Amino acid sequence: MSRPPEELLDLGELRDSARRLLTDSRERATSAGELWQTIASLGWLGIGVTQVRGGLDQPFSALAVLYEELGRVLAPHAFIASSVCLHSLAGVVEERTAADGLLHRAMRGEVILADLTAAGASVQVHGGLLQGIVFNVFDADRATHLVLRVDHEGPQIIGVPMPHAAIAIVCRAAWDESRVVADVHFNGVDVQDTLTFAAGSAALAAASAMAAHRDLAMACDALGGAEAVFAATLQYLQTRQQFNRPIASFQAIKHRCADLAASLAGARALTVAAGRQFTEQEGDWRSAASACRLYGGSVYREVSEEAIQLHGGIGFTWEHHCHRHLKRSRCSDVLGGLPDQRRDAIAPALFRGARH
Repeated sequence: MSRPPEELLDLGELRDSARRLLTDSRERATSAGELWQTIASLGWLGIGVTQVRGGLDQPFSALAVLYEELGRVLAPHAFIASSVCLHSLAGVVEERTAADGLLHRAMRGEVILADLTAAGASVQVHGGLLQGIVFNVFDADRATHLVLRVDHEGPQIIGVPMPHAAIAIVCRAAWDESRVVADVHFNGVDVQDTLTFAAGSAALAAASAMAAHRDLAMACDALGGAEAVFAATLQYLQTRQQFNRPIASFQAIKHRCADLAASLAGARALTVAAGRQFTEQEGDWRSAASACRLYGGSVYREVSEEAIQLHGGIGFTWEHHCHRHLKRSRCSDVLGGLPDQRRDAIAPALFRGARH
């Protein structure tokens, strides 16, 4: 249900403050721990959590602003993982339980949650022990708790405190250097050592909400990165000269930039619409979130590739930031599933819509 306008945050002010904080943190090389505590003190982690649970109860549009600004500066994803878990689980955990207390601590930044639910099926329960490997987990090395979905006496979403003797976290080199990616090995974790956030139908609903939220967050991250590298490219085109005139004045360059601007406008419109559907739980919000991530990712890839070309020789150098956006866009495409898998997932919804 929509909240009264007077209870909503001013998105323009939120964006400005977030951009100032993140830009300043990047320039001062603020440590990840210090930035995390600042983010927590500002209430970002609870911005989408209901007031009953101690949050600010804002719609997804407020979170979208933060995701975009984090993507703009190529920030790591500890915030996305914790935010996805908090937003989706706060409404299903029982009050005054250990899981409820953990979520309150997470909103204060005292614990860091790693989201493993995208690949939860790879972890099985055998004889009361968790066995399996989850690949491509963001910031697992910093997490104090791992959140995953398992099937144990029915579907469950559980949390595992870290460090744990039966869990090995193997960080590995990633093409995208802005992220820390790890594989998490479960080598016989006793289910008695875990916290249960949700079970049964509540777990299924929460898992679906987490998947949609994750897709929307990644779409916003892509949009923020794409707009940042596009703005930098436009600035460069206005200063780089050939034949005693800025190359931005060349018609061929104008057409290429116009095409990129149109793609960005489409990505933003789709993100806003999908975010509204998700907030209001209207229509096929799950498919809308998948489509949003699919298109947003393709636009980020297109813009970052074109940015390198439009920068000319300097765009290919290691010192320039263009390659970092290209790497991030490429890696985002394959996290939590391939683009072709997302196309297959949303195809039925598209066909249903075409028939009406």
